Amino acid sequence: MNPDGPITVTVLDTVTGRTATDSNCCKWWWTDGNGSCDCNREALFDEDTPCDGCLGCHRYLIVAASGGLLSDFNHGYPEELVRRFVPGGGVEPDWYTQQLSYYEAFAPEGEYVVPWRCFDERTPTTPLDPWYFYQDTWAFGRVLEAQPEWLLDVGSTALLVGVLSQVLPVTSVDVRPLPVSLPGLTCQTGDITALPFADGSVPMVSSLSVIEHIGLGRYGDALDPAGSEKACRELVRVLRPGGRLLLSFPTADAAVTLFNAHRMLPVAQVEAWLDGCARVGGIEITGPGMRVWCGEYVKA
Repeated sequence: MNPDGPITVTVLDTVTGRTATDSNCCKWWWTDGNGSCDCNREALFDEDTPCDGCLGCHRYLIVAASGGLLSDFNHGYPEELVRRFVPGGGVEPDWYTQQLSYYEAFAPEGEYVVPWRCFDERTPTTPLDPWYFYQDTWAFGRVLEAQPEWLLDVGSTALLVGVLSQVLPVTSVDVRPLPVSLPGLTCQTGDITALPFADGSVPMVSSLSVIEHIGLGRYGDALDPAGSEKACRELVRVLRPGGRLLLSFPTADAAVTLFNAHRMLPVAQVEAWLDGCARVGGIEITGPGMRVWCGEYVKA
């Protein structure tokens, strides 16, 4: 192949499944051909630079170039034309090149073989975030045991909210509402410091790894040094007498703000904000660099 010659690329649109071919122009593979991004991210770009939006969403794939496979194209043409297939840039290791060549040789006729270059997932154990794993499984068990008529969740992980909604009705409130639709799940926009519920109206509330972020602006909320306290008091306000609150947050011996990521809060300080609530259970999750307190409280 001649890197200085005309470039003909065949592009696969992974959303529609259609392919198209364009000569001496690579613009088609990340745009709709008229200068605007076609991946709904409204990214700006010029003709020689793929837009960041499509680099992130992987909508378009080069599947052939000048009659050759993408592996040939990558070895003979400018790296910027195919760099989005190399996470973080760099050079593919020898084992990957060898396995790619082997797979291409034995792939079924007509199958597109597209290098995607996943180099860092050959780990002895499955990576996970221990804090979210343990806190979410803890919370799921507590909700199942309590069996409320319905659950109000404020800002917890999407996976926890989705799974819980399949065993009881869940209303999810977040300053960035979940863009999903599931039976049993109601999603709405809301502020944890001003929840759209009457006093004492909610049978059970969960808010995991949320209060430590409030008032730091990280998620578009207003700056407020008292954000964590206001959030706690608001969760208690909407909770009915006898109702249960599941709360988790990073803890430390003294309050520390890592601006604008999160706060680390002493358990005693947070519990002082939970007026009228008594602790009935909890666990502490300890890991590298952080401790997370998961507490269960009942309102008198």
